[in-house]
Amino acid sequence: MIAVQSRNPDEFLLLPFEPALLVTDETDGCLQTASHYTPRKLSLPHTAAQIDFDGDCLSDFFITVTDITSGKTYFEIYLRREKEQSMGSDEEVSLNDTNGQFKGLNSLCLVTRQEVPVQANNIFSFADIDRDAMVDMMFVNKKDLKLHVYYNKLQNQQVLMQQKGSTTQSQTTAFGLKKLCSATNRPVNKVKDIFSPFTPIIEERNVVSQPISLDQNVAEVYADEFIPGRIYLGDITSDGFPDLLITLKYIDGTSRSHVLINEPCSTSESSVCTVKAQKAKRRQFNVDTNAYQSALDAFDKTKYATFFDLNENSMMDLLVVRTAEVSGRQSAIVSSIYNNYGRDAFFLKTRMVSDGALGTTVNSASFRCVLTSLEDEKFMVMGGQSGQTAYQALQMPFSQIGIGRSNNFIESFTVSAYVNGSRSLRMWTPIIPKSVLFVVTQGSDEVETWKLDVLIKPSEKMIMIILVDAVFLLILGLVIIVLHLLEKSEDRREKQINVIF
Repeated sequence: MIAVQSRNPDEFLLLPFEPALLVTDETDGCLQTASHYTPRKLSLPHTAAQIDFDGDCLSDFFITVTDITSGKTYFEIYLRREKEQSMGSDEEVSLNDTNGQFKGLNSLCLVTRQEVPVQANNIFSFADIDRDAMVDMMFVNKKDLKLHVYYNKLQNQQVLMQQKGSTTQSQTTAFGLKKLCSATNRPVNKVKDIFSPFTPIIEERNVVSQPISLDQNVAEVYADEFIPGRIYLGDITSDGFPDLLITLKYIDGTSRSHVLINEPCSTSESSVCTVKAQKAKRRQFNVDTNAYQSALDAFDKTKYATFFDLNENSMMDLLVVRTAEVSGRQSAIVSSIYNNYGRDAFFLKTRMVSDGALGTTVNSASFRCVLTSLEDEKFMVMGGQSGQTAYQALQMPFSQIGIGRSNNFIESFTVSAYVNGSRSLRMWTPIIPKSVLFVVTQGSDEVETWKLDVLIKPSEKMIMIILVDAVFLLILGLVIIVLHLLEKSEDRREKQINVIF
């Protein structure tokens, strides 16, 4: 583990992971103790992620390791601990009531350790699948070619406030959204139960399993010697629910990528969701052919594909890497598929950087937004920045947050980062939808010095809007002139009548 000292960023410290970064005090409830270091190494392949699992707006740590003694592979979740909280807004945010002694190092608490099924190939992906502002986990079983989505069992502040039932849903939601981030340093026994166990699946409401394709000719998820088969997540429809991109290999040797659209669980008898999952408003991925598939089918030797905003219009495009014969030998070719489908949904593109000139991305920053739906109900969406990097994770350097359809401004935008052992929060309000946000820290630990740069792209229908406004003003002006002339004519008639009498 390499650490950077804040007092001198040019100095690097090479530190052992366990004794340097882990909380080893048994009184804190962490699974790892000072007297019990399990000899382990990174699994091959492995998954590493810095994502907020417990809703406190601090990036936690997920990693897959192999036990050297038993040879078994486990995933481990370490929750971030902090010493204190700094704020840059007068808004009410949940405070840290504990008196922890953590600062910088010794800041990760091991709360979950679970054996990984061999069929998962140690590759996991993370996203907020059901838009409840909590990160969910998923993987593809390479044996039965099923996608398994494990929903986060920890409830965010918004859901907890709704369940009290003391007032109307809109009132409780509005009150709950004042506390965008859960309290930090909560007791481990309240946050350790994040995902359901792999076997047996007891809680059907928190797990949804479905096939990734209905084509009988699919052999496996495409993988080669250097790139394990994995899925990529991105909101290509900008509706606030991440969609899925996967590359499949067929029995005839060809390989093609497929986009699976995120949609509500079907209530039909053939639904992949259980009744409990349907009641919990879980989601599924539609494996039927969609509008993007005709473009992807043009490439039959695809190695992998991923999402990226190529022309900076804040719509997710597709990058496809394929093999083709060039000058008599097989070479890798990169192709682009532009997303030109018109959408009436809004988005928010965010990025946290350390310096306005250099544009260095701040990894594992957390973003949260409060929105109002067309039904006049408030809800919260979240996003993270560069949470995964290992084994072709290929995540974008910015966070693309789909908002969906809304007729209001974004009520609040909150950014959080882990600075010198503490959670630092800054809130801005209101924010215009369909904008690009740059949070510039200026290399400072003081959140009051952070600034927000907002980039707004003029609407493509601006000319039409101007023409309509001009015609409306012209008609309104003509009406005013006609009424004025009629009034003057009436005045003259009244004067003539008065003169006669």
